Amino acid sequence: MKTSDDSLVWYVAYGSNVLARRFLLYIRGASDDSIGKHHGARDSTPPRDDCPITIAHDLYFAGHSKRWGGPVAFLELEPRFGVATPGRAYLVTASQLEDVVAQENGLRQMSEPFGIPTNGSIEVVPVNGKYNAIIGLPDIDGVPALTLSTDRDLPRSPPTREYLATMNEGLAECSRERRVGRTEFGTTNQRAGHSGS
Repeated sequence: MKTSDDSLVWYVAYGSNVLARRFLLYIRGASDDSIGKHHGARDSTPPRDDCPITIAHDLYFAGHSKRWGGPVAFLELEPRFGVATPGRAYLVTASQLEDVVAQENGLRQMSEPFGIPTNGSIEVVPVNGKYNAIIGLPDIDGVPALTLSTDRDLPRSPPTREYLATMNEGLAECSRERRVGRTEFGTTNQRAGHSGS
């Protein structure tokens, strides 16, 4: 599958993008927003679905973001047994995903489509930005799932209070949805409400 088509994929977010209104900036765009200016996707249709999820990759903070004034979140490229990093999966089209990847790397759009990696594989895209590695995760309900990270050796350091506050707001938002029965945290890389067995 290439990002040039309109097939559905699960984009598994972590860090600040667990907060829905933060992630939606990448889809709808924002010219002047308190949490960043974004061009938005060419297709501004909201995600078809979303759900809390856990990811079997360790999270760390590295690099430097002008927006946040410090490091941002990344995932280790290889999974590790027993790790359950909290995240949120958004059901989007492959072309919307392409535009999200572009914006995460400071671009308006990618120069060409890229392949959707399968579970356990990694696609490194030719960009100068930090989020150049696309990690294939186990499918969710039979639909491909993936997340972003980096293959660059960036200096690691603690995040700013603002960045942590945004992450925590997103996690609390997911927790509220779980309590009212909309979704539930599932097992590693399984859609919320589905067992891993």
